[in-house]
Amino acid sequence: MFREEWDYDKFKTRFYGKTGLDLESYKDQQMERRIRHMMQREKCADFHELFIRLSGDADFMQRFMHYITINTSGFFRDPVVFDRIKKNVLDELARNHRKLRFWSVGCANGEEPYTLSIILDELKLLPRAYIMASDFDTRALENARSGVYNERQVDGVPRDLLQKCFAHRDGNYVIDDRYRRKIRFYQENILEMRTENKGPLHLILCRNVFIYFKTAVQERIIHYFSDLLARGSYLVIGCAEYINDPRTFGLQRKYPAIYRKS
Repeated sequence: MFREEWDYDKFKTRFYGKTGLDLESYKDQQMERRIRHMMQREKCADFHELFIRLSGDADFMQRFMHYITINTSGFFRDPVVFDRIKKNVLDELARNHRKLRFWSVGCANGEEPYTLSIILDELKLLPRAYIMASDFDTRALENARSGVYNERQVDGVPRDLLQKCFAHRDGNYVIDDRYRRKIRFYQENILEMRTENKGPLHLILCRNVFIYFKTAVQERIIHYFSDLLARGSYLVIGCAEYINDPRTFGLQRKYPAIYRKS
C-alpha cells in the first residue's frame, strides 16, 4: 500500500489548517526537535502518522498542544524581577493611575498572574487592579482557573505568603478566592491576538514566550504590546530574552528584562 511521506514543512501546513496554531512562526530547529522527541516517545514513525493520530485522538491532540506550547512557569519566578516590579514599577504606576490594568501573556498554569495579584495585595493595590491572563493551552487554563497546586509548584512562594494566601487541602495548596476573583483567564493565540477590550494597559508580562519565535514574529509581537501600553507603562520579558534597539518599539530598558513605554 502506498504510504504518503511528509516532511516537517508539510506537517506545519496541515497542522495550521487543523488547529490554527502556526508552527511556521516558531524557530524551526527548536520546534522540530521538540516534536520529534515526542514522536519517538509516542512511537510515531513519521510526521504523516503523527498527524493522522492527532486528527483521530482528541486526548492525544490535547497532550500534544500542552507539550509544544511549553508551559513552564512558577510562583515568583526570577525573584529579582518581581522585586523590581514591586518596589519600582508598581509604585510608579500607582502614583500615576487610579485604575490599573495588567495582562499576563502565556500564563500557563496561572502562577505568574497569581504572583502579581499577591504582590498587589501586599501593596494594598488589588482593589484598583484588573488582571487578564491568556494562554493557548486549554488544559493549562483549566489548571489556572482551579488555583490548585502541588507542593513542588508552590516551592517559590515565601513561607509566610504560602500560609496567608493558600489553603492546604488533601496534600495540595489552593489559592485564596480573593486572588482568583481578580483574574480573567481566557484562551488566546499569541500569534493572532485581538486588541478589543485590552488597552490601554499599564503592565504586560510576557516572559519566556517569544524567545521561541523567529525574529520577525518577535518584532511583530513587541510592536503589538507597545501599542497597547499607555505612556509610562511597562513590558516585562524573560531574563533570557532581549529586545534589540527598544527605541524602535517606543520602549526604553529600565532594568534587566523590564522596559518602559516612552
